[in-house]
Amino acid sequence: MAARLHMVLETTIALSEQFNLALSSPAAADSTSSAPDHQPSPLPLLSASAQNLKAQTAKLSLLAINTPFTPSALVTVLSNINDSVLPSLVTATLISTPEKYTRTFRREAEALVKDALRELTALVHDIQLIATNYDKKQGFKLSDEEKNEVTIATGRVWSVCDQVVDLVAGGVVGLVIKKAKEYLELIQDGLRELKEWDPEDDLDDDDGLWGDEFGSQDDSGPNRGTLEKSAVIENGDGDEETEDEDSGNQRVKLDEEKKYLLRLFTLTSQLFSAIISYRLKKMDETLILAGSSNRLDALTSCLQDLPSLVDEAAGSLYEHNIEFADAYSLKLRDRASEAAEMLCEPWVQGDMSDTSKQGDAPKGTEDKFSKWAAVFLRVVEDLGKDKEQ
Repeated sequence: MAARLHMVLETTIALSEQFNLALSSPAAADSTSSAPDHQPSPLPLLSASAQNLKAQTAKLSLLAINTPFTPSALVTVLSNINDSVLPSLVTATLISTPEKYTRTFRREAEALVKDALRELTALVHDIQLIATNYDKKQGFKLSDEEKNEVTIATGRVWSVCDQVVDLVAGGVVGLVIKKAKEYLELIQDGLRELKEWDPEDDLDDDDGLWGDEFGSQDDSGPNRGTLEKSAVIENGDGDEETEDEDSGNQRVKLDEEKKYLLRLFTLTSQLFSAIISYRLKKMDETLILAGSSNRLDALTSCLQDLPSLVDEAAGSLYEHNIEFADAYSLKLRDRASEAAEMLCEPWVQGDMSDTSKQGDAPKGTEDKFSKWAAVFLRVVEDLGKDKEQ
């Protein structure tokens, strides 16, 4: 039975590696389904498999760290994982095709299942070490450290399984809402940092570079840096008044750019809040999956770009590079406007009981968000015009 246990443990590791490769292959990522639209959703199977894996790993850990150590019981649990749980978990992921469940959801499911396989492999390695030291006649006693390692590894498997269950419970639209909220938090962080940033402090810090460049302490005396700074100002191309004037102009430009970015970042933050409240939360997932998966992926991609553009624009301003700040803010305006335009009109209407009424709303249909988006687009456009002037 001990030899049988070692073989089953090796099988679990090998299967995990093979399934991981299957999920990582380009063919799997781009897979599409020719199955009829009425095929049952694979998402319940994905959730059930994750819950089953959590239950089976609980049994594994209890059998491994408690005496008597029973190889036959471990073989039974591992065989169930190998023959049923892992194939079901991976199959459910693979048939959650991007064309029906969005590329966003598919990638998230793939990443979580691959994490589950990796954590399961780590747990099985721990059990292998325990099984190697097992003697049927003499038995053995696990140290507290060894027990803790198994318990920690089991907890990691459970954590990933819970994430898979939560992913399915939230659904495709729920995942987009979750990501949108995460992106919104990043933008709000950037907005808070920009509000606290003072161009005056940065420019004052720049004055300290004189001391670093010429040295304020050496054999010539403690005031050499100050004297050389004065000499450069008096004998250089400009005078002290010109330098003060240039510094003042720079302060004005930085302050104006800060005010502009604050307005733009605030508008972007408001856009996220409006999209989450008045579009995403009101979407019927069943109708979305009927034909809007690609557009939902496009929207997610658009929203994902906005925090990085906020970060780049603010970072350029902190470096006093107004040209780059303007360039990134222009991209931010365009991308934010694109997100608003995607959702100006409702995507779907009707109910599933009457297929003739399903699909996009008639062109020109307006609702609360449509009117808000029209105002948003106009304000963003006017903000750009004011900036150009």
